[in-house]
Amino acid sequence: MTKKQKAFTVVSFLLTFALMGAIFYYSNQQAEESSSLSDSLISEIYTFAGINIPVLVIRKAAHICEYAALCFLFSGSFYFIKHGKPYVIALISTFLFACSDEIHQLFVPGRWGSPVDVLIDTLAAVLGAAVYFAVLKIINRLRGKKDVRNQTVQGNKTD
Repeated sequence: MTKKQKAFTVVSFLLTFALMGAIFYYSNQQAEESSSLSDSLISEIYTFAGINIPVLVIRKAAHICEYAALCFLFSGSFYFIKHGKPYVIALISTFLFACSDEIHQLFVPGRWGSPVDVLIDTLAAVLGAAVYFAVLKIINRLRGKKDVRNQTVQGNKTD
């Protein structure tokens, strides 16, 4: 692995852990605090967009966005690690985090864990992995390479 690839992997893992921390932080909020935050955000969306979107739709859209982003970041983290298929590892990691997040919510007053949320989060993870590898395929095609992991570095192999 080149220095650039190592740096990319480290940054990807740091961003992944930061998002996991944010998800944990918001999942740790008691029901009243979480609802208050959601209501104020929804109010801002109503004001900005001028449309009335049901609260449930906005909450589930937030789940989809955060878990698609999490799997996207996991995919980047595992891409240069050549053990297995990175998208499979990313999907499994995101699924396990979704499960742990729902279990965690069982211990937060006023919150509950939902298998439906795990399913939504996992489907969002599939979306995140698909977007990652679609973007990667486009970048590789523009560069004229099949896979940047298999490129040979001319001259300095530790670049």
